[in-house]
Amino acid sequence: MNRLSLLIALVTLALGTLVPTAAHGQADGDQREVIARVDRPTAIAAHAGRVVWSVRTGDEFRLMTWANGTVTDVPVPSRPVPFDVDLGPGPDGDPVAVYSRCRTEGAAGGFNIASYLAGRGCDIYMYDFEAGRERRVAEVSAPGGSEAWPTIWRSKLAFARAYDNKRNYPYIYVKDLSSDRGSRRLPGGPRNKCRRSDSARRECTNPRLSQPIALELYGRRLAFAWRYADFTDGFAYDLRLDDLGLRNGNPRRLVHQRGGGLTAIVVGWPGFEQGDIYWSAACFGDPGGCPGRRLLARSSYAGPFSPSTVDPREAVFSHDRASRSTYLLIDTFGSAGGTECRGDPDVPGGTCLLVRTQPRYGAGG
Repeated sequence: MNRLSLLIALVTLALGTLVPTAAHGQADGDQREVIARVDRPTAIAAHAGRVVWSVRTGDEFRLMTWANGTVTDVPVPSRPVPFDVDLGPGPDGDPVAVYSRCRTEGAAGGFNIASYLAGRGCDIYMYDFEAGRERRVAEVSAPGGSEAWPTIWRSKLAFARAYDNKRNYPYIYVKDLSSDRGSRRLPGGPRNKCRRSDSARRECTNPRLSQPIALELYGRRLAFAWRYADFTDGFAYDLRLDDLGLRNGNPRRLVHQRGGGLTAIVVGWPGFEQGDIYWSAACFGDPGGCPGRRLLARSSYAGPFSPSTVDPREAVFSHDRASRSTYLLIDTFGSAGGTECRGDPDVPGGTCLLVRTQPRYGAGG
């Protein structure tokens, strides 16, 4: 990052005002409100005028929230990795945050934030902003497994679970917190890819590398990204949509992205609003492979699937949609996010900005 770009970012953060996106290399006319600056990738979540994310302090991460223009700590214990947090209306309709916490945490950092399902003894917790208290969601705790990536919509709580005796085969579940019935397993995504070789033998990629990422509930609909091994270098990604009102979930694959070589395209971070589903496709690695493959996208989830898109230009680490605004964690250092919010050399305070914006999607959605 040159000195002028760094100065623009710092001034923008200090003022907390809407700035033209031309200052960050995007289409003229789009505006952004800077909410925070971070030095590590973090999940972000937004609902009803509130945003949550993680910020690093020493070797720990604290959960932060922004509401009514003010940033405050969420008074819950910190953890060694960023929070896999989601916001939504809780069982009584008030806004709550849900996230995991582990006895032994997985590794932090990387394009997908953290290896949450690699942790041990992970349970789901809920923080009620109105009541100002946290509780462990014992209703979804499995003695022989770990839960992560929770998402909530009123009484419905969806999450990923990895059993201790099958660590490399995580599943997706949903639980109705108002019912005494147990959690219901959902179809999830594919474990691997298979094909016929030149000798007509069937060969498959490693099934032990599949996992769900960034679940998002909205009413009876559950969207999520699913990562699995491809035949090329890197991972393939699906964006999938389940209907919880149907017995088998009726899973739909909305988007598929093949694995890459020097350039990785990561699809995920779905969000819902007013009949539409929003998501991002981020580009990491060699920026030469990014043009035309990095995007923010929107489509109706009820009608014909026909995405409309906009190019965010910068690396997008996480995304959410709420109250007619798009929330992004973007890296202002280059376009391929190779330094993971740190800069090169390290920039004090980091190079990633959490912003609120209203992108102008193209035709087709």
